[in-house]
Amino acid sequence: MCCLQYLGLFYESVVLSQFGPSSDESLVDNVIQIINSLGENSNGWPITQIDTFSTAVINQQPCSFDNSTSADCLRGSCGGSLLHTTLDCPDSLIPYLWNIRLLSALERSASNRGALLQSTKFKARINNPELNANNPDEILLENRCALNLEYLRYLSNVYLI
Repeated sequence: MCCLQYLGLFYESVVLSQFGPSSDESLVDNVIQIINSLGENSNGWPITQIDTFSTAVINQQPCSFDNSTSADCLRGSCGGSLLHTTLDCPDSLIPYLWNIRLLSALERSASNRGALLQSTKFKARINNPELNANNPDEILLENRCALNLEYLRYLSNVYLI
């Protein structure tokens, strides 16, 4: 996860975190923790440093930080402030997200950064009838498998062809 984040493939790693077994949500929990820590940066807190090898989050204590003159004040193409991590425009990857907890964390992060268009796209994905928790388990499982296969095809087209 952290290696992909440093390579500038943050949203790719977010989508890949859904591939774990449905009974084990630890990958999703780690991604949500990273999303929340990146969202704090837009409120003036520094980005939490992540140890690449042990994936332990360190330096979680907020400290005084003045970002009025830093590059964090720049605006991205989807609105919202630019961060040191590529959170600018994940529009091509939103259709592959199916975990409601991930979608709501991403929506909250986008709205905190002021990226209202991006936040609206995440909300629209959450309201997708295919992701409705009231659907039978078979339908949810088939949908997840189909989205995972589509995402793997997308990755192979982008990076292998």
